[in-house]
Amino acid sequence: MHEQGQVIPRILHHMATAPAHTPLFLTKIDIKDGYWCLRVCEDGKWNFAYTLPCNDPKHDLIVVLCLTLPMGWVDSPPFFCAVTETARDIMHAYEALPELPPHPLEHHMLNLTKHDAALLHHPPSPLPSPLPPALQEVYIDDFIALCPAQHLTHLQHHSRAMLHAIHDLFPPPDITGSTMEDPISIKKLASEGTWSTTKEVLGWLLNGQQRTVSITNQKFQKLTSQISTLRCRRRVPMKDLVKLQGKLNWLSNAIVTGKPLLGEFDMFLHQHRHQTWVTLPSNILILSQDWQLLIQQLHARPISVHELLPTSKPAYQGWADASTSWGAGGVWFGAAQPLLPIVWSIEWPPDIIEAIQQSRVSINMLELFTILAHHLVLEAAVPPATLHHASVAIWCDNTTAVAWANKLRSSSCHFAHRILRLLTVRLFNNQECPFTTTHITGEYNTLADFASRKHPTKPHAFLTAFTSSFPPPQTSFWTLCQLPNATQQKLFSLLRPQPLAMESLLRLNLNELALLGAFAAFIRAGQHQPTNKQVSAQTVLLALRSISQTHMLDGQPDPLADEKGQRHILLKRQIENYRRHDPPPKRKLALPHIAIKYLNVTRTDNHPRFQAIHDLCTIAWFYLLRVGEYTQTTQTARRRTIQFRLEDVTLWNHSQVLHSTLPLQTLLSQCTAATLRISNQKNGRRNQVIHQEATRDVTCPIAALIRRVYHIRQHTSDLTTMLGTYFTSHKHVAKQVTVTDITTALKTTVQVLGLSRYNITPADISSHSLRAGGAMALHLGGVPAHTI
Repeated sequence: MHEQGQVIPRILHHMATAPAHTPLFLTKIDIKDGYWCLRVCEDGKWNFAYTLPCNDPKHDLIVVLCLTLPMGWVDSPPFFCAVTETARDIMHAYEALPELPPHPLEHHMLNLTKHDAALLHHPPSPLPSPLPPALQEVYIDDFIALCPAQHLTHLQHHSRAMLHAIHDLFPPPDITGSTMEDPISIKKLASEGTWSTTKEVLGWLLNGQQRTVSITNQKFQKLTSQISTLRCRRRVPMKDLVKLQGKLNWLSNAIVTGKPLLGEFDMFLHQHRHQTWVTLPSNILILSQDWQLLIQQLHARPISVHELLPTSKPAYQGWADASTSWGAGGVWFGAAQPLLPIVWSIEWPPDIIEAIQQSRVSINMLELFTILAHHLVLEAAVPPATLHHASVAIWCDNTTAVAWANKLRSSSCHFAHRILRLLTVRLFNNQECPFTTTHITGEYNTLADFASRKHPTKPHAFLTAFTSSFPPPQTSFWTLCQLPNATQQKLFSLLRPQPLAMESLLRLNLNELALLGAFAAFIRAGQHQPTNKQVSAQTVLLALRSISQTHMLDGQPDPLADEKGQRHILLKRQIENYRRHDPPPKRKLALPHIAIKYLNVTRTDNHPRFQAIHDLCTIAWFYLLRVGEYTQTTQTARRRTIQFRLEDVTLWNHSQVLHSTLPLQTLLSQCTAATLRISNQKNGRRNQVIHQEATRDVTCPIAALIRRVYHIRQHTSDLTTMLGTYFTSHKHVAKQVTVTDITTALKTTVQVLGLSRYNITPADISSHSLRAGGAMALHLGGVPAHTI
């Protein structure tokens, strides 16, 4: 029975080690009424006798003898599993044979989908040699097989081996003469037994082509529902928690980041093992919330099996050590990946030294902390791509820390849970394989021991002392890698008793600044556009702000900000350097009133698009609108500004509100003012109101606004329609005025009016010139600056 818990780990190991270039096909065969297929020997049937009441008055009881293996007997499952595991061994023997006779049920397993059939070649008989190794597993009454097949004959041979082996121990009715159906469930064989690269196995959704594992939608809904119910009920039955623990332990096969959470859960169950009902403390509720998040991540992104198992050869190897008197340190060397030798060290702060002296922090915790810091140093020193689906090897001289790191779980230390959790989060973020931690005696750990003891704190002095004590190999040299102070403080919080802000630890990304800096350089060089033309510092700053706004709109912390909420000093210096090398900025000029007059005079064009453009230019000039407040943005853009809609317009006849459904001439003659209300704008101010009076001339903004409202009302009654919407008369198709439409109209107007004689050229004009022109007119009219 102990073999049952190892089925999924062995399947995942086979998926990870099978040839990567060969598709992996999966199948599952179910035994129907398996217990009833196993007969009890003549002498053994009396062991399972039981009585039933009898209706015959002459007899009080009826004695029933079981001729087959009964359900409910404590030894029935291991006895049945012994038979099914024997069938699995027979499968292995049959697969070694060069050829097997056909089986009447094999066509059910070879009914491949078009997608899976296209992955195979169809060579002529005989069977290609050598046959790829397959994996056969059995879980109670389910036979599971994984075959890295290249030809259809491979799958045919494995199908025959499985079916013949099962019928050898579970004979069909035509051999036994039984009235029961075939022990192999034909219905399930047709649906689940077909070879496929995607198969649901024991609740897991396995993909043999992508080599990924995930949970099914049904499992996802059930688990999240159970955890949500648990979080709503502060007092729950103990048996429900035990069941949930079993399911979470099952999930940890594919969720490495969940293993540290199980340790604290185990401690709580052990402390309350004699209780029937328990009250959930806050830490267990937080753990359940974390598990819910991990399950959502697994459902959203299937995990590659290469992230669950260490590789045969590590990419890097290192030694780490901690001391109770000074600090921690270690060294890194290359293995499968080249790396210059690295040395690092961290000095304990005074409060940690005091906690060590008072025995609140043990050497085991310090050594595990050192393993975490050791891995973070490697993250900061090497490119992230070299850690993708790779593992590292770490040597440590503390057996307890080595055991915790290998199991990623502790059943006795709360601080170990916190350290291991951050460690697994780093592995998950890097899509890295689990690393291997090996014990080494202290006499062979001298390099890391030197770095962890008291030494000169200045980097140059320490590196000189370390190099003189341990000369590097020829043509090489030691490199000192120190973690940033902010990162060190976050790590030290793992050893402190106060509540830990896991959000900041989950955000811990040593390469975050480097990535942002590289992204800024990428934008600066113009590599995001086909022309590869260098852009200004302002464009780079806007690109970085877009990243910041995306995170903040998603409720995440600003990645551009440091611990004090200010922009990182390195990014500031980078942008400032770009700005110093930029040419002097050329401001866009304000558009004079004569251009607005020209747009209204030439509005006689009957095309709704040009009418909409000219009216919007007039409205924007008088109302001082930003272009994003009345034109259409891209569908994928996420902006704070909400464009003006039909419902945001209020028309007035002195103190009375005019209904927008009145005839056009009535509105033009009676409307004396109009109000625009913007729900949200760029600066974050909400429900702001802008009011204008009618001028009764050709450039009247109220008349332009009425024409916009009347045009939209003729085609739709939807009050959420944007003011920049226009409808073509023949198809009534809604279209939007864009920023390009506005800019093109303004540049054309400047060129036609010949404003270049006033040093106003089309190159000096943009959509912002409307807002600037209206503001300049107000300023020349004597309106105070604070009012504008």
